[in-house]
Amino acid sequence: MTAYARVLGADLEACDPEVQALHRDQGAFSGTIRVERPANPVLRFLGSLAGFPPAGTSDFILSKQANHGGDRWVRTIGAFTMTTYQDARDGLLCERMGPVTACTRLDVS
Repeated sequence: MTAYARVLGADLEACDPEVQALHRDQGAFSGTIRVERPANPVLRFLGSLAGFPPAGTSDFILSKQANHGGDRWVRTIGAFTMTTYQDARDGLLCERMGPVTACTRLDVS
């Protein structure tokens, strides 16, 4: 079971089937993505330091696999690759990228 599925529990059933498939299972998913960056140069710089991809439209591949009780997400956006780790903590979805971890309460609406 993925970190998203553990956090959402039965609420995952209220999501569209495509969203359920993405967050219920491990595996690879693909499509096209449009990345936008903030106009503020300081925020753009911080985004680059944090490892976010450059702005633009590209092919997108998301590969998810179980990893030490959580999930390892590898996002390939064009030639750019970004790896993060997700886990469920106290009802929150936490995602770690390098030294930074962000925890979010999920709401299905």
